Amino acid sequence: MRPDGTGLRRVLRTRQNAKRPTVSPDRRWIVFDGAAPGKAPLTDFDVMAVRADGSELRVLAATPEWELDADWSPDGRRVVYSRWSPEGEDDDWQHSHVYTVGRDGRRATDLGLGVSPRWSPAG
Repeated sequence: MRPDGTGLRRVLRTRQNAKRPTVSPDRRWIVFDGAAPGKAPLTDFDVMAVRADGSELRVLAATPEWELDADWSPDGRRVVYSRWSPEGEDDDWQHSHVYTVGRDGRRATDLGLGVSPRWSPAG
């Protein structure tokens, strides 16, 4: 939608949870976290991307842990996100790790402890 609230349109129709969307720098893709197709809503959070027209849903990062709070790199080539386990001894955000992954879902890299990562304007 526009900043004034007009032009509202649905991008993706799903029965799954879809949270924390971020638009790519070229405005062609939206990255978000939620339960991937085939998983019950709110049981898992994976990082997914979809074209702004609602086509080509892709899972970029999916493990038994939760992948949350994705953000695009300034050049749109990578996505950064948090990964943490909602159960077990590492069940709090203080054990969260920051990862990056290519926009194609390849080359996931653990950058270390952290939560809710964001890119600097210079990348």
